[in-house]
Amino acid sequence: MLIYETFMVGNERFGRPSNPAFLLREAELLQAFPRLTPLAFEQGYVARPKAAMIQRLCARRGRIGQVKIAP
Repeated sequence: MLIYETFMVGNERFGRPSNPAFLLREAELLQAFPRLTPLAFEQGYVARPKAAMIQRLCARRGRIGQVKIAP
């Protein structure tokens, strides 16, 4: 299971990080983990706890509905 939150382009308007090298492009977090199945993804403006532009991803290995049973 992967749960990840980071900043994206547009955050420079709200403070740090503001260096473009550290800001993800649109949907870049999804593209960074192509072998994982996304369970939830959000991107865009958030007002709290502090105004920012963010991307959030919750993903897992395998396909949705696939259950691995140990022998």
